[in-house]
Amino acid sequence: MRFSGFALLVPLIVSASFSAHAGGMPDPFAAANQAFSNLDYAMAYQLAMPAAEAGDARAQLLVGDLYSNGFGVSRNDDLAFTWFYRSAVQNDPMAQYALGSAYLSGQGAPQDDRQAFLWTEKAANQDLGVAVYRLSQMYRAGKGVKSDPGKARQFALKAEEIAEREMQDWPLAKANR
Repeated sequence: MRFSGFALLVPLIVSASFSAHAGGMPDPFAAANQAFSNLDYAMAYQLAMPAAEAGDARAQLLVGDLYSNGFGVSRNDDLAFTWFYRSAVQNDPMAQYALGSAYLSGQGAPQDDRQAFLWTEKAANQDLGVAVYRLSQMYRAGKGVKSDPGKARQFALKAEEIAEREMQDWPLAKANR
């Protein structure tokens, strides 16, 4: 189980509100995100790296995603993990989910079900739908936590509620209202 696949999620999460920085100044991350959205991964890397090195959690997540998928750079699970970690400790839920995935799969980090659960739980506590759903699966299977069918169902229902709420924000859903 690889922890890639964030290439499809990152633009959805970060593109909405990052075109202006504090004080109306251009956000250095916005250009990197735009390049990523345009599938110009080498340019996204070039633009995101200075912001990531400066501590921008969004840019760190993006750089981790590029390394995880080998987009614009050689695939490197260890570097992906490093950048996801830097973003995750700044409380970024997608990066926390990525760390949970890395620990679950053992790619970029030693396989550790308990760490996978803990990082996934952090992301789920921020209502990241995919993390909430994975948490339900972990409770069901007893992966990193004692099996608990009641909690598994509780988190599955919460994931469904989040998905329904997020669907309301999709352009087609808005057009059909």
